[in-house]
Amino acid sequence: MFGRSRRSDDIDFIAYGVGEEKFLELCRRLGGAGFELMQGDISSEESLRRIYREYLGQGYSVRFMYRGTILPNIEFKLARTRYQIYSVENCYEVVLNNSFRLRIAPIEL
Repeated sequence: MFGRSRRSDDIDFIAYGVGEEKFLELCRRLGGAGFELMQGDISSEESLRRIYREYLGQGYSVRFMYRGTILPNIEFKLARTRYQIYSVENCYEVVLNNSFRLRIAPIEL
């Protein structure tokens, strides 16, 4: 996005204000699109609730991968630190291919 190559094995997503029910809905949608969850069974509500409470609720991140492809993957975490919250509240919107909208953290972060 910034015009230079950079080795990275994941895409970081920081979410703000995502409770347990929103997380379950996100997982349902991602599961329907072919994604899996490294920490548990994306098709099991019980597993997802446990993951939310034991990982995200404790400040840890979880990882989504597409159909058994470990790299690249998505690291998903809830905004907890002041920098993460600032990042979400002060993001920039980028439009890719004239149609896909993506919000990114301020460049200085």
